[in-house]
Amino acid sequence: MTITRNRAILVATISVFLASLAQVSAQQPRQQRPTGTNVAVVDINQVFQQHNRFKSRMDDLKKQIEDFEASIRAARKQITTQGEKAKDFKPGSVDYKRAEQTLAKSSADLQVNMQLKRKEFLEQEAKIYYEAYNEVSDHVQQIAGNYGIGLVLRFSRDEMDPTKRDSVLQGVNRPVVYHHGNLDITRQVIDRLNRGLAPKNVGARPFTGGPQKSR
Repeated sequence: MTITRNRAILVATISVFLASLAQVSAQQPRQQRPTGTNVAVVDINQVFQQHNRFKSRMDDLKKQIEDFEASIRAARKQITTQGEKAKDFKPGSVDYKRAEQTLAKSSADLQVNMQLKRKEFLEQEAKIYYEAYNEVSDHVQQIAGNYGIGLVLRFSRDEMDPTKRDSVLQGVNRPVVYHHGNLDITRQVIDRLNRGLAPKNVGARPFTGGPQKSR
């Protein structure tokens, strides 16, 4: 009977201990799983400056603009020549009036052509910037998703020039006053863009550097 009684006491003691342990565990707050670095920064200006396909498209547009400006100079030279020829006719004569009408029409057509082309070039430029920015944004989102980043802020590495008002004002209005170097994902974004990596496939590629997950 003594052995049976001792066994019963042992079982009761273990039961009380396990119940107390469960109660203590329930009272302790659950620790959330680390989600990694919450904030990162990216220098959009530098990304655009080193985005090879963006620069190539902008160079092509610049070449189109230069070619058009050359054609405008040639057209203006031709109009000037027409104006010089009009002086050979007697003012008020039929030939003189015809030359004036031709000159006026050429000048008006040139102005209209310039306005239409200018609008076209601005639309092309806007489209290039729009598509490039969307591509940059997609890569930023993929990097943020891979590293548990909840917020990516735009910042600039450019130092303020105290002798230039615009530079100082831009610096004062920066959204990011200070950041740790490890939070900068600019280099990673540029590398992905210049590898021609599609944003939807970013998560499947190996990644080195950049923000480190919390431990």
